[in-house]
Amino acid sequence: MKTLLTARFAILLTCSLLFSVHSFAQSPAVPIQDFFKSYFEENLKDEPENATGVGRHDYDDRWSDLSKAGRDAHLAHLRSRLADLNKYDFSKLSEQDQLSARLLNYELTSQIESNDISTHLLRVGQLYGFHNRVYLTMDRMPARTLKDYQNILARLHGIPALIDQNLAILDEAIQEGWTQPAIVVDRATRQIDAQVAQEKKDSALLAPFRNFPSNFTPQEQAKLRSDAEASYDTEFLPAWRKLQKYMKETYAPHARKTDGIGGAPGGKEAYAILVRRLTTTKATPEEIHKTGEAELQRLEAECSPLRVKLDLPERSPNSRKTGRNAEQHFRSKEDMLIYSRNVAKIIEPQLPVLFKRIPILLYGVRPIPPDREAATATNAQAPSPDGSTPGWFN
Repeated sequence: MKTLLTARFAILLTCSLLFSVHSFAQSPAVPIQDFFKSYFEENLKDEPENATGVGRHDYDDRWSDLSKAGRDAHLAHLRSRLADLNKYDFSKLSEQDQLSARLLNYELTSQIESNDISTHLLRVGQLYGFHNRVYLTMDRMPARTLKDYQNILARLHGIPALIDQNLAILDEAIQEGWTQPAIVVDRATRQIDAQVAQEKKDSALLAPFRNFPSNFTPQEQAKLRSDAEASYDTEFLPAWRKLQKYMKETYAPHARKTDGIGGAPGGKEAYAILVRRLTTTKATPEEIHKTGEAELQRLEAECSPLRVKLDLPERSPNSRKTGRNAEQHFRSKEDMLIYSRNVAKIIEPQLPVLFKRIPILLYGVRPIPPDREAATATNAQAPSPDGSTPGWFN
């Protein structure tokens, strides 16, 4: 972890304003809308997984280049774009473009600042760790045309290189002391274990090859399925076993002993930077904490009359102890489902009372398929770009 983060970022930002490698936006004479479009397209190309996530499938045949050279190139793009953006006189832009320019300035600045505190080293996670992002990205890929299937195969072929690049980043994380807490490492490792142990016929990665569009000939289906299964056996599984071994033998012994990021070298300064980025304020962590306490008191005061109106019991002073009591935990999925249904019967009739009008949600919730383990089930699917089909969460 580097020291003097604030001073270093000030120097970095100053340099970024003086340095530009993009010929496209060398002059503010380029319309700001064209600049926005160019930045967006460049970002999609730099981060193909995000392109897939927003419904742009131009780069579905590749993964992000996470090599040192690739990451340096992406960072250079961010710095260059920030420098180009600040050449514009925001006061001469339309009200809408001023807002867009300020938001982009904030996003670029915070990305560069976050890179300086090495947050890219924290790639292990039980929710959106890179091992799960592979499944999530593959699940979001369309499977309608021959080109779609060729893209899926290309990404399967690219998994070994992707794992090698991620392990190189984790080596950096170990060197700088920026590893994840032991509890996170344990849960992520157990997920990887489940993914390795899963039978090929059940893998979500090969789901498109079990159900082809009707216009694919039997010969095309057989060839594509054979290629996918071969890639799974000879490329995916060896790469995942390599990751499994690395997590247990190399990464886990260096897991952080503290849960919070404050336990990492320079963690308090990093936390303050992340607070600014994630809250979009200049408040300190202490100020945010006090704001949270004040909001909690305000909400509890507002809820008290509602609790009386709905004839709900007061919150027990021993609720925390109750939460730690094993007797209060679910013993099976069936118990949890029964409880959830009973709670829904109580809550749903009250929603119109509380919110007057319930909006149509962009996302719904669906159960994890019975033939898949929770550790390997994809977390979510985005809604269609035109809003005609909602997304879902498992």
